[in-house]
Amino acid sequence: MSDPIIAHWVALAAKQVMGPARNSVYALCLSLLHSSALLDERSCLILAYAMACYVLHVPERASSLIFISESYSCSDLLLFATSIAMLKNLITSVPEFDGTNHKLWSNIMQAFLQFQILWRVVDGSYTRPPVAGTGTAVEQAAELEMERKWLDQNESAMGFIKMKMVPSLLHHAQPNFTARQLWDELKTAYATP
Repeated sequence: MSDPIIAHWVALAAKQVMGPARNSVYALCLSLLHSSALLDERSCLILAYAMACYVLHVPERASSLIFISESYSCSDLLLFATSIAMLKNLITSVPEFDGTNHKLWSNIMQAFLQFQILWRVVDGSYTRPPVAGTGTAVEQAAELEMERKWLDQNESAMGFIKMKMVPSLLHHAQPNFTARQLWDELKTAYATP
């Protein structure tokens, strides 16, 4: 199978990752991987990456595989797949926050967020950069890029925090909250002196 065919299958799989067909899509990827005699190394790595995205429930990363398959070498793809597998192992080490275990959860979650280089967004030492909208086009583009990076990091931190909360506590995550505001809200509501 060629890269475009694998990328097409992976893109289709990505659309179904969170849907009712997710287990059959995963099984298809797994069977393709097991019959890797039909696939070249690059295609196997693309599938491994897609499977890692499936396991982590991040279909938006899986759906970017068409770009990834055309832009990166096999060693880069292997690094991506390995990184995602490592991330899954790390996130499983963070206990689920249930309202009674704030001290333990917050210590381990902080370490996890530090490892992911997201803690500065949560502790407030890296704040959303202002976008003045003045200056040259290059300066405005640089400002927007800096804001985009902060927004991405904030969204990642929010996602990780919410992913490790029991559903009954998710009401604390107000739609307009930043990761820092959510962290402070949980600390105020559940930390014991």
